[in-house]
Amino acid sequence: MDWLKLGVAAVLATQLVACSSPKVVRVPAPLIEMSSPYQAHKDWQLQVDGFKYSDSEGLYFAKGEDTIYFGVPSGNITKALTQPQGRWTDQVVWQKKLNEPVVSGPTLYDDLLIIGTSKAHVMALSQKDGHIVWQTPVSSEVLSRAIVVEGQAYVRTVDGKLYSVNATSGKINWVVEHQLPNLSLRGIAPVTYDEGTLYVGWESGKVEALDAATGERRWQVQVIIPKGRTDLERMVDIQAALIMKGGRLFVLGYQGKLVALNPENGNLYWAKDISGFRDFLIDQQALYIVDEDDIVYAIDYVNGTQLWKQDRFKYRQLADPVFYGTNQILLADDLGYIHWIDKIDGTAVARVEVRKVLRRCFKQTDCPPAADSAADSATLTVQPLTRDKEFMDIFSACLLGLIQGLTEFLPWFPRPATWPLRNISCPDSRSRDCCSTSCCTRRQPWRSSSISAAISGTC
Repeated sequence: MDWLKLGVAAVLATQLVACSSPKVVRVPAPLIEMSSPYQAHKDWQLQVDGFKYSDSEGLYFAKGEDTIYFGVPSGNITKALTQPQGRWTDQVVWQKKLNEPVVSGPTLYDDLLIIGTSKAHVMALSQKDGHIVWQTPVSSEVLSRAIVVEGQAYVRTVDGKLYSVNATSGKINWVVEHQLPNLSLRGIAPVTYDEGTLYVGWESGKVEALDAATGERRWQVQVIIPKGRTDLERMVDIQAALIMKGGRLFVLGYQGKLVALNPENGNLYWAKDISGFRDFLIDQQALYIVDEDDIVYAIDYVNGTQLWKQDRFKYRQLADPVFYGTNQILLADDLGYIHWIDKIDGTAVARVEVRKVLRRCFKQTDCPPAADSAADSATLTVQPLTRDKEFMDIFSACLLGLIQGLTEFLPWFPRPATWPLRNISCPDSRSRDCCSTSCCTRRQPWRSSSISAAISGTC
């Protein structure tokens, strides 16, 4: 897989209630003692600029044959070697400092890196040395990473627009726009492409199929129906990336359902009451889903039957699940642990406390300081104790801290107090950054549907 989803999700305590309601406290499920067949050590680390985790939703690793590319909101783009080199100057191939924050990507295409910025630009950089090949202005910040198919890059912006951009020249082919609700989670899932059709899950709870060449609508269905009196109650974002498998399109919505649709016309095959916002997995047998309460499910993708349920990690603020080998699923939580579960029955297989590993330096003469700030990062490899020196690389799941930052993963790092909600109306008319004022203070965890809201006025 070329795309390596970065970091971990930080889901804060939920308080979707009015000002006078008591505070709801979510207590993470305690861990049961177990012997683990895996241990972890740090291979290498790089220091990157710190940033607010609300700016990291669209950031990914792009992985080449022996290199990785990543960006941070400060504007730095880095190309590094995946194998440990011992020194920073050997580990880093090049770095490029842009004049605007990077908030999505990068995506590899031929010899280019395609990124999105908060200053409403889609850019292509050279993989060789990082110089800017082209840049195209769009209507607002580009929060979804680009999906490139047949020379066309598809990106979504925060104001509800989807762009088709020529990946070689940067020329805009077409634009479509979708009306957004008053309030939505920050962050946008990338589009899903299949046989000439783009499938988009919108913040309104609708799924739309578009002709990839022209942007013309083929069908649109309301998958999740908003309910409730307030904008918070009526949030129905489709934050998880849509998945196509076996002639079915799978959609997971927040405060909604898991559904299987006919990709030809949008008709419903089956629906199941599961609310979530994280990306999910699929193989030949099942869908593997983490819901908004951090309960893990395996669902038969043909008929929607629940195969197993694992609630041992409830409220532990899990990241997106990742396949590990052929029979296991890897999960990272916000309390500093990585977990392995069996995908056949959901039982826990192994556990490693990562925050201890992150504070151990790899054995090099020019060893950098231990990770003491949100800017530090680490690569982890895992060795089964029963397999001598045969290391199993979990690079795709355990490069912790580079893009999301350790503020996402480790609760003992400082966290920003507020986050910007989109399209929210406040008495003082400061709609864009209302949530840093006395009007509202709401914290947005990464890709989180669990929003802690302390409302001192009418929003």
